[in-house]
Amino acid sequence: MQQENKKQKNILLSLLFYGFTSLICIVVFFSFFFPQLRAIELLKSEAKTMYHTLNTTLSQWMDFSTFKSEANQFTQTPYQAQLLKNMSAQLYNSVFVNTGSLGYDAFLDTLKDNFVLNSSSTNEQKELVNTLLPIYGWEDDNPFVLTDYKFINYIESILETFDLEYEWLIGIQSPQLVEAFSSQNSKNALETSIFALPIDLNIRGSKRAMLDFFHYIEHAGNTYLEDWNISLHRDDVLSRWVLPVVLKWQTLSRSYNIYKNQILDIAKISMKDYIDSSLVQREEQSFVDFIKATRWSEAFETEITLHFYVQWVPQYKIEHHITTTIQQYQKLKKQLESLRKKSDIDPATKVHIETNYNYLKSIQTDITTLQSNMKKKIRLQDMYVNSQQYESSFERIAEQFNIAL
Repeated sequence: MQQENKKQKNILLSLLFYGFTSLICIVVFFSFFFPQLRAIELLKSEAKTMYHTLNTTLSQWMDFSTFKSEANQFTQTPYQAQLLKNMSAQLYNSVFVNTGSLGYDAFLDTLKDNFVLNSSSTNEQKELVNTLLPIYGWEDDNPFVLTDYKFINYIESILETFDLEYEWLIGIQSPQLVEAFSSQNSKNALETSIFALPIDLNIRGSKRAMLDFFHYIEHAGNTYLEDWNISLHRDDVLSRWVLPVVLKWQTLSRSYNIYKNQILDIAKISMKDYIDSSLVQREEQSFVDFIKATRWSEAFETEITLHFYVQWVPQYKIEHHITTTIQQYQKLKKQLESLRKKSDIDPATKVHIETNYNYLKSIQTDITTLQSNMKKKIRLQDMYVNSQQYESSFERIAEQFNIAL
């Protein structure tokens, strides 16, 4: 009996020992090994995610939100920051996401090849724009810079090409601001604006020559968009004996286009004699064809103001014009002050003098502002526009009182 009790006691102790040991093992497992297993499973999950992301990136590139998040972690120039801000998901997905079967490296190579091709096309487009709308400056060795000398030669070449005679000397008037633009890459708005260079001409020639001349003016520099590229106008109207007319000092080639020249238009035209269009006899014949066919050799004369367009005007010309305007104001005011003191002037003239003198006094604050801004070299474009408005008024006053400016 005692033996049986002892045996049961040993079994109970063994069960207690193994139970306690198991409890310790469970506690150790859940307190140490289980967290490690969870960490391992988490690492495996992260590894799978990274592997998937890497494969996606290598084949397609990262999605738009990830790209913006990654890009914002790096220091950016103002231009890059603005570019990133304005970029849309649609643009990003259409340009930078690879939808083909090739890897992203191969996709990038394709993008690079297309960029080189498009860059070449873009450079050609820039050259065309610089030809049609040249930069007005002083660099004689730059083919896209229009100097005063080149400009006058260009006008002379047009007149000589169309056999036109002119009386007045060709002189360049003050450039007129047409469109004002601003650029983040330019500190001076004058460098990104469009100006017109006015030229007054009194020209004579045959009616045929005049019609060809007007046709050239109408179409020179005319462009249109074709497959997102700028294409230049072409026609065979200006042809003589099959061959196209070539502008003086230019060379005929297979790709030659006489309209590939500076943009210009007619600002004002005055004719002494007008052609009677009722003389056209046949309905199928145009007025221009009638003149060329029947009256092409008759002489014709006209006064014309042409506008030639340029990309920008050198700052020294702007400053010179503003300074000249200020000097004209000071001279006019001084001359009118002298005229006011004269006693032998009739009452009507005296009233006329007072009216113009009061006008000069009313703009004195504006002139003072012009002087101040000129010294600081600020707001040149606005000052230039204002000085042009005053210039015409000053010339009118000077002409009325025979004052030489």
